[in-house]
Amino acid sequence: MSQEKLAEFVEAAATKFGVPGVAVGVWADGREVYACHGVTSVENPLPVDRDTLFVLGSVTKPFTATALMRLVAQGRVDLDAPVRRYVPELVLPDERAAAEITVLQLLNHTAGLDWRMSVETGEGDDALAAYVTKMAESELIAPPGARASYSQVGYDLAGRIIEKVTGLTYEQAIASLLFEPLGLSHSSFATTS
Repeated sequence: MSQEKLAEFVEAAATKFGVPGVAVGVWADGREVYACHGVTSVENPLPVDRDTLFVLGSVTKPFTATALMRLVAQGRVDLDAPVRRYVPELVLPDERAAAEITVLQLLNHTAGLDWRMSVETGEGDDALAAYVTKMAESELIAPPGARASYSQVGYDLAGRIIEKVTGLTYEQAIASLLFEPLGLSHSSFATTS
């Protein structure tokens, strides 16, 4: 893919979907190609370039899944195992479901966990542990494995599995399992990192 073709595509897609700013990197045919378009924000319109930092947001889901799959590949996590093997403190209003939910069900959004749980547990090293404690108040929307339903709660619980298995905070584990091996030296979870 040529630099020009990628730049044309990125500009057209950003314009079509009303995206104020975007940076895209593609690895193709053994080389990196970048294209940037627009501004960092409407309020503070600085041009986007290949070094612009973006907030991760939901991109953490593929990071979480990839890190968890690295632990699976290392034999440290079993996808078919109940979550409680790794997070024994998990309590849900439905005890049977809490005992049955598997790691795989977290990843494929079939655990039956409600997506609406909105709990602020801070940004400390204990944030995911505190979040899992609050799950005791979260009703299920379906029995585990019965249906697919997007669940941030499930991915937060998957993040807690990563913490428990590695003995690191989620952020440290993602850095160790993904950022460092991939050479993502500019990626972090906070601008102060």
